[in-house]
Amino acid sequence: MHPRLKEVPIRVMCDVSNPLCGKNGASVVYGPQKGASSEMVALLDQNLQRLAERIRIDLETDVLDIPGGGAAGGVGAALVAFCNAELQPGIDVILDLFCFVEKIQDVDLIITGEGKTDFQTAFGKAVSEVAKRAKPYQKTIVCLSGALGEHIESLYQVGVDCFFSIFPGPITEEQAMSNAYSYLVDAAENILRLFIKGRESKDG
Repeated sequence: MHPRLKEVPIRVMCDVSNPLCGKNGASVVYGPQKGASSEMVALLDQNLQRLAERIRIDLETDVLDIPGGGAAGGVGAALVAFCNAELQPGIDVILDLFCFVEKIQDVDLIITGEGKTDFQTAFGKAVSEVAKRAKPYQKTIVCLSGALGEHIESLYQVGVDCFFSIFPGPITEEQAMSNAYSYLVDAAENILRLFIKGRESKDG
């Protein structure tokens, strides 16, 4: 490593909080979506554990359970080990820069979203972190996504009130990509209509 790197503080914004290995690690959680079979996932996880052990012995740095160590397939852990980097949740940095909590004080409805919402969303992704910050202020939080996957119910606990896919029905990937904007606009309009109608009914 170039000696000047030792003088440079490196801050890494991670988009997930997964550790390097284990049931919530990079291989197990993200391997299948990249095309890895169950056998490949097991091998990948085993090899990352071996790497973590060598790093612990040779560099005297424990990267096995660092939150964000599994980001980008283990790049988070590597940057800690070899560049003495500091890992930070990327969404926290962005929300702080945006002064998110101050901005939502006079807001009635928060719409957030992502390409696909599933159990991985709870690992520090934008939807879950927006909800966590807004929940103490009792804001209504709606998640709009291209697709809804399995086990999203855990996100109710962090503050998301409801989930909607923007697509009107079964469509091809080409249709989805070509018409994403109009689908998003239509879904958002319907949510706003429902929200406004609910407010009118509540106000008498």
